[in-house]
This record gives sequence, C-alpha cells and structure tokens, in this order.
Amino acid sequence: MRVSFLKKIASYFYPLLIKNFSSEHNGLLELSLQNGKLVVDSANANYSYGLLHNLFREVLAEFTLDRTVQEVLLLGFGAGSIAKILVEEKNLDLHISGVEIDPVMIEIYTEYFKTNSSAIQVYQEDALSFLKNTTNYYDLILIDVFEDTQVPKELLNIEFVELLKKHSKSTTGIAMNTMLSKEDAFVKLWMDSFGSAAYNKNYHLHNLVLFKKAGN
Repeated sequence: MRVSFLKKIASYFYPLLIKNFSSEHNGLLELSLQNGKLVVDSANANYSYGLLHNLFREVLAEFTLDRTVQEVLLLGFGAGSIAKILVEEKNLDLHISGVEIDPVMIEIYTEYFKTNSSAIQVYQEDALSFLKNTTNYYDLILIDVFEDTQVPKELLNIEFVELLKKHSKSTTGIAMNTMLSKEDAFVKLWMDSFGSAAYNKNYHLHNLVLFKKAGN
C-alpha cells in the first residue's frame, strides 16, 4: 500500500486511520498509520508492528540466529510482524510456519503486509490444534497468542508445554509472550518444566516473556 509523503509526516503527530476490520476472534481491529508505518491494534493492545514489533526485536536478541536455525514456528502470526523481522530485517535464510486462527488477521497480512518471500507459509488454525496435528520439529518457536490482552486459557497448562517439547529439538529456543505476573501458576509450570534452560524477562510495562534457552 502506497501512502503519500504528507500523510506519513502527519502520522508522526497523530495516528491516521486507514481501515477498521470486524473480527469474530479479536473484535474491532484498526489499521492505522503511526510514525510513518502501518500498525494493527485491537481495542486494548497492539497486535502487529508498533510496540509488539519492537518487543520481538528485543526478544530475538536473546537467540543466536545462525545457519542452524532453519525451521521456525510462529504461533500467533498476526499480520506478519515477527516474520518480517526475521526475513527482511535480519535477512535470514529459513522457513517460517505461521499459525493464525483469525482469518481477518490473515486478510490484513495478505493485503497490506505480505512480503515477496517464499519462506513464509501461513496456516489458519488455532495453536493447540496445529501442535497436535503437525509432525514437524522446529529450531525456534515464538508464541504470541492473545485474545485482546489475555493468553487463551487452553495454552496455560502442561498439555501445551508438553506439545512444545514434543516438537522441539534439544537445541530449540522458545519464547512465549504473556502479560502474566511472575507469581502466576503457569510461569512456575514453565520454569519447572524446562528446568535450567528456563528463564523469564519483563519487557516494557506489561509483558513477561517466558524463555527456553537454545542448546539445552
């Protein structure tokens, strides 16, 4: 999508609405121009690009992204923000499987953000079902699944963690974006399940990212 130079300049002073979308999964989604870039927001959170994009730039800095990282799984693909970091900003030669339950988000990605890269394959499916059905193993798993500001309850349990393990290698790195507190029962479950490979870090004001280190 081409945006005029004047609109880009104006967007540094106030967001410019491009289009509203109604989603069964995420309610009202807003595509707007902010600081010269297209951003997707729900009523209460940034969904793609914007603050989320910056957050995952920091998250990805926790991993060594070299030639050993060939297969990447993105649970919660959104409008392709994380994939764009990997493919365009870091110029990595890898294959990305993006899983997104919301067809409206996939529509937004296809119309406004899709790259020319053949490295990205998007599946319209919920994260849990995808993990139950796939037979693949991944070198890097990144999870950003939200319903507005909450991680779905079906992902906050031992079944989900065991499925992540099932599709990991010993060298696989994992990062899961949440807005949980460090005292939450799932955070303790994550830390216990991955043992010495597990840690967590606070980002920005509300995000707690759960990690499983690569190579353990």
